[in-house]
Amino acid sequence: MKKKSLITGAVLLILGLFVTHGAQAQTINFTFANAENTNDGTDDYYEVDVMISTDSDFKLGSGLLYFNYNTAAFGENVHANSNIEITYPEGSYILGTVSFLNVYGSFVANDNTTSRVAFSWQQSLSSGGIAADNVTAAAAALFHLKIKYEDVNEDPSLCFESGEAFDDQTYTACGPASFAIADCTNNPGTQLLNDNFDCSLASLPVEMLSFTIKPNERDVQLTWVTATEINNSHFEVERSTDARTFEKIGLVSGAGTTHYEQQYQFVDQRPATGTNYYRLRQVDYDGQFDYSEIKAAYFETGTADSPTLSLYPNPTLHTLHLQSDRGIESIQVFNSLGQMVLEQRTSASEFTHAIDVEGLAAGTYYVRASNSTQLIKFIKV
Repeated sequence: MKKKSLITGAVLLILGLFVTHGAQAQTINFTFANAENTNDGTDDYYEVDVMISTDSDFKLGSGLLYFNYNTAAFGENVHANSNIEITYPEGSYILGTVSFLNVYGSFVANDNTTSRVAFSWQQSLSSGGIAADNVTAAAAALFHLKIKYEDVNEDPSLCFESGEAFDDQTYTACGPASFAIADCTNNPGTQLLNDNFDCSLASLPVEMLSFTIKPNERDVQLTWVTATEINNSHFEVERSTDARTFEKIGLVSGAGTTHYEQQYQFVDQRPATGTNYYRLRQVDYDGQFDYSEIKAAYFETGTADSPTLSLYPNPTLHTLHLQSDRGIESIQVFNSLGQMVLEQRTSASEFTHAIDVEGLAAGTYYVRASNSTQLIKFIKV
C-alpha cells in the first residue's frame, strides 16, 4: 500500500542525479526479505534485504528509495550517526553486479528526516554493459540494510516511504547500447511511473500477539501467544532484577513454521523477592534471534504461616534430608531451568523427610515444600 507524505527539501537535491527522457507506466514492486536480528558479540543489529520485481522485464538504471524507521529502536539520524550500513555483495545483489567494471556506482545515503533515510544509485556502465534484463517478475535482491539497535526490545517498524514526492524514482538503463561508460545525458533512460511498496516482510519472523506474566503465591506464570512463526526453533526465558542484566532461566520449544496461533507457558519456580523483570529471546534454527518486550512482576516471598526449611547433606550423592519446623504435604525438586524433575508426597505429621536423588544427573537443583515459597539450592554430585 502507498501512504502519502510531504518531503523536506534536503533530499530533493538528490533528484538532480537522474536525467530522464520520457516516462512510462510500468509496475515496479519493492518488498523486503530475510528480516532478522543479528549480534556481532557486542552490538545488536536489524538486517533485511530490499527486493525488486516488475511486470515487464528491463535493465535497471538509476534509482532512489526512502525508508522510515522506529527511532525508539535505532535512534535518530541513523546515517549521520553511522548506525546504518548499506551493502550489495557481488553475485547476490543487483547493485553489486560486475561486468569487468562495476555496473553501478555513485551511491548516496542521506538522513532525510530524523526518522527517514534515503539511498540512491546510478549506472557506471551503459545499458550495453548489462548482460541481460536484471529486473524481472521474480523478486531479486537489490541491496542489503543493516541498522544498529539502540534498544533491541523495540520494534524496528521499517517501511518504505511513499507518496507523490517519493514515488517513481526508478529509471531504466541509459545508453549507449554498446559496452561503454554510461552516458545518460545523450542517451537517457526512461522513468517508470507505477511503484508498489510492500512492507509486510520487513517484520521479524515471529509475530507476537501477547506476552503476559502473573505472580502467584509461590511462582510466576508467563504466557505468550504468537500469530505466525517462521523457522522458530525455541524461546529462551530470561529474568532480571534490575531490567538491565538478564539470565536465562528456561527454554520452551517453538513451533517451527506455522501460520496458526500458538500459545506457550512457562512457570518461574524460584522468582526473586521483589520486582522480577522477564523477556523472551526467540531463536531461529539458524541462530538468529529477537527479543520480546520486557514485563515486570512483584513477588513477595514467604508468609507468617510458611514453614522454615533446611537441607543436609549439601552437596549430596544419594539421599537429601529436608528439615522443617512444621508438617508439609509434598516436596518438589526443580532443575536449573525451572523444570520439576521430582515430586514426593510426605506425611504432614513428620518434620524430617528423606529425598532419594540418586537418579538425578549431577548438577544444581532446588527444593521447595508445599505451603512455602522458599527454594533451597543443593548440588547433586
